[in-house]
Amino acid sequence: MKIVIFSPTSIGGLAEHTHYQAQALDAIKSQTFSNIETPKNEVMVLCSADFLEGRVAVYKKKKVFISGLSVFGPFAGRIGELLDKSLKILGDQWRLAWEVMTRRPDVVLLASYSEYLAPLWVLPHWILAKCFGIVYVANLHDPVRDYVVGPKWWHEFSGAIAYCPISLGVVHQRLPEPSPVPKHVHVVEAPVGVYDLQESPEDPEAIRAAWGVARRNSEKLKRGKALDARPLTLDTSASPDVVFLAFGFIRDNKNLDLVIRALADNPSAILVVMGRAQSKKDKRLDFYRDLAMELGLLDRVRFFDGFVPDEKLASYFAAADVVVLTYDKSFHSQSGVLNVAARARRPVLASAGESPFKDCVEKFRLGVFVEPDDMRAMKKGMKMVISEEWRTASGEPDWEGYEKFASWDVNVAKILEAVESIKISKG
Repeated sequence: MKIVIFSPTSIGGLAEHTHYQAQALDAIKSQTFSNIETPKNEVMVLCSADFLEGRVAVYKKKKVFISGLSVFGPFAGRIGELLDKSLKILGDQWRLAWEVMTRRPDVVLLASYSEYLAPLWVLPHWILAKCFGIVYVANLHDPVRDYVVGPKWWHEFSGAIAYCPISLGVVHQRLPEPSPVPKHVHVVEAPVGVYDLQESPEDPEAIRAAWGVARRNSEKLKRGKALDARPLTLDTSASPDVVFLAFGFIRDNKNLDLVIRALADNPSAILVVMGRAQSKKDKRLDFYRDLAMELGLLDRVRFFDGFVPDEKLASYFAAADVVVLTYDKSFHSQSGVLNVAARARRPVLASAGESPFKDCVEKFRLGVFVEPDDMRAMKKGMKMVISEEWRTASGEPDWEGYEKFASWDVNVAKILEAVESIKISKG
């Protein structure tokens, strides 16, 4: 089966998701559907030149997209930036249509569903799906689109028409009723797999020292081992410092301001923020640095603005005690960082709206889940993590159970089975 994966985003969770999905698809030697064995998949990821900073992969990549477009922005401010973003969206979609038309794959797998400016680019994709039988599959990371971009009528029209070429939608949990996905789209539930972590040469305890955090007491380490073979503990009798790690893109909907404010009631907590603002509309690191200074907490907040190489990721997560994933109530999707935390065996302090993310944290006891956007709940949740009251109340995290559930092999097997069913039904 020839599969083209559309990945216009070069970094972050969507790019990581594309990488692991492509790896799993490429690894499948053959599949058997309706007693017919099909040959090994041919996987091609269409991406930009800096896709995941050139990470080595077994699947093929074709670098056809521009990572950043800056034509009008430098001259026309905010309006220019919107024009640049619009040009990139249109350029990426029309280039995808050209690649699909020339390659004629069996499947086009979209890294994510996007409706932005759909009336201006959806026609060629609809023709390719309708007239040439190409199956369009979209990862529906956030099918509940409860926000409006631009005029409401345009947003609703774009959201509806963007589904026209799509035959299959991949979700992470059962959809609400009435379904936000049109009836012509077949929906399959597939988990987001756990991310791999490379063996890291750096010593997590040296990283803690560089953060100005006390070393753990090696005689009292007692929790399950992480990937670097160093046991995990939150034993505050050994050290007064419990490191909370906020990793990844910095977005307003991650409630980092509430996390910083919660430090005031939890003097043993230290927050390490590693990442950069996802877009110009999101608050920059300086905002959070100023907030920490205003609250007299700057000595307990560390900021690192920049990219973390894959080979260092394991050590940074091993150096932390808890991973912070405190989304606001508008978040209804899954978190890639949760899967890194699970692989590293680090519990999370989490919040979000109704979502597969919330379901996984609670079902597999991966940490403390608190009500989103609630300052009191955030302070209480942080205290529970530090004191380990949550382990007494809910039991040890089921890391192995979560990893069995969150499997990339299961993810792609469900997609391929659904694709074959769609192809058979179309005759």
